[in-house]
Amino acid sequence: MKTTRTPRSIAITLTLALPLAAQTHKTQQQPTDWQIEAEVQSALASEHAFRGSSILSSVNAGMVLLSGNVRSDAEKALATSELGTLKGVKSVTNNLAVVDNSFHAPAPPPPAAAGCPHCEAW
Repeated sequence: MKTTRTPRSIAITLTLALPLAAQTHKTQQQPTDWQIEAEVQSALASEHAFRGSSILSSVNAGMVLLSGNVRSDAEKALATSELGTLKGVKSVTNNLAVVDNSFHAPAPPPPAAAGCPHCEAW
């Protein structure tokens, strides 16, 4: 027995299939820039290597822009590689500056006031 599809059976099939296709499309929707920014902030906060660094981020159309200071080239590279794997991120522009993290010499003591018995003890 040969089955033929009538326009009505095709219409019924499409009517039933389209809502399922729409639901599938919704679950695969790209995250918004706000959602990506939240993921970026979470990734930066949870990565121990970035503690003590000053990293600012912004997202526009899935493109992440980083600015601020890090302590090493390795941290700078890590930021690009970690954030580039987040869902919805199309690219990472890394404008992070590597700054010297060595401690500065301590401030000199204040000058002693002439004739002050308390200051001479310094």
